[in-house]
Formats: sequence, structure tokens, C-alpha cells
Amino acid sequence: MFKYNRGFTLVEVLIALLIISVGLLGVATLQVRGQQINFVSYYRTQATFLADDIMDRMQVNFIEASAGNYVLSALSNCPNPGNLSNVCDTTACSRIALRNYDLTNWCFSLQNTLPMADAIITWNPAPANEYTIEICWANILDTDKTGCGGQNKENQVWHHIAPALI
Repeated sequence: MFKYNRGFTLVEVLIALLIISVGLLGVATLQVRGQQINFVSYYRTQATFLADDIMDRMQVNFIEASAGNYVLSALSNCPNPGNLSNVCDTTACSRIALRNYDLTNWCFSLQNTLPMADAIITWNPAPANEYTIEICWANILDTDKTGCGGQNKENQVWHHIAPALI
């Protein structure tokens, strides 16, 4: 006589558990990758806002900007906040003091918003009087290792944004 077995065998249960585990691992990987992409998107948006911010500041102080005085060779070359004689938000400033105030505040915002930030602002007087703003920051997804100004950054990965002001 044959005896009919009912239910599942241990092998069937283990195979089902393996299939479910692989599926859940895939879902977890998608979740992590989605968070990474969200961070990259957030940093890119912040860099765009910061580039717009310095362009707006240049447009307010047009005389200094049109003379090419908003040039910045690296974030480490920002004006020292200790050298600011007054706060241009609450008191009147000269054009030069306003430029220093703008660059100091912008550099501070950049350093506190983007990871391992760096920036270069270049000016091309001819033919269009335009500035190029290059903002770089550490990024976990890209493989481009050239920092601002083409400097090789072996230990960091960088992103670039270069809007222009005419």
C-alpha cells in the first residue's frame, strides 16, 4: 500500500525561503540605491541654488562684477570673515565691502551645504563679460575624479556645475 504524504517537504520549504530571500535582498538594494540617488539629486539642487545665489549677488553689485572682481580661484581663497568691517545686511557698504561680504557668505554657505565643496569663479571679459561658476563636491555615485579646475582628486569623486552670468 502506498501512503500519501500531505504538506510540504523540508526541501521545498528551503527552496521557497531562498527565493523569498533573494527577492527581499533585491528590494533592499533598490531602496539603498534610491536613497543614494536622492542624495545626489539633493546636492545637485543645492549647488544650483548656490550658483544662482552668487549670480544674483553679482547682479546687485554690478559695477564690481562687471570689472571682474568676483573671481575666485578656489574656495580656500575666500575673503576672511574676520576682515569684514561691517555687515552689509544691516548697514550700508561700499562696493568692495559688499563684494567681500558676498563672497564670504557664499563660501560659508557652500562649505556648510555640500560635502567637501570647492568652487572656482572665472571671468571672461571679452567678448561677452561672462562669469563661469564651477562648483565641485564629493559624490558617491560618479566616477569622474577631476575636481574644480581639472585637478585630479584621487580619493574623492566630484560633480560639476557651470552656469554663466552675462
